[in-house]
Amino acid sequence: MFDNVRAVLFDLDGTLIDSAPDLGAAADRMRVDRGLPSLPLERYRPMAGAGARGMLGIAFGMTPDAPDYEAMREEFFVNYENAMTERTVIFEGVPALIASLLELRLAWGVVTNKSMRFTGRSPGRFRFSAARVRSSEATARRTRSRIPNRCWKLPAG
Repeated sequence: MFDNVRAVLFDLDGTLIDSAPDLGAAADRMRVDRGLPSLPLERYRPMAGAGARGMLGIAFGMTPDAPDYEAMREEFFVNYENAMTERTVIFEGVPALIASLLELRLAWGVVTNKSMRFTGRSPGRFRFSAARVRSSEATARRTRSRIPNRCWKLPAG
């Protein structure tokens, strides 16, 4: 099935690393700074893939059409940027998986919807070469489509 595979691309957040704790903490800090009670990570985790929009939605019931959304989003970004690798961990099995790909001489990389503002720090913390990580922001500037021509979903197990 994968005889012609020459490279494997991974999403970063939720695939290689668990960044939900740092995303939730960035939003939760905003709550606490405003005198609101802290929320548990379990409340934030389901919306981690939605980034600032999801975190602000959980923390404040806020949507992007709220008048102060842009300012709140920037505050969230600053909080996240200042502590984005404090609680984030590599998922179990990822180092062995990458080692296997290297042993097979397969090229691999990371494609993420995470803003370029954040990808410069995150990969280095986890020993991913910066050359292997591409934000969809950068890709969109160079190509007409954000979607690769071919993608394969690896079978579970």
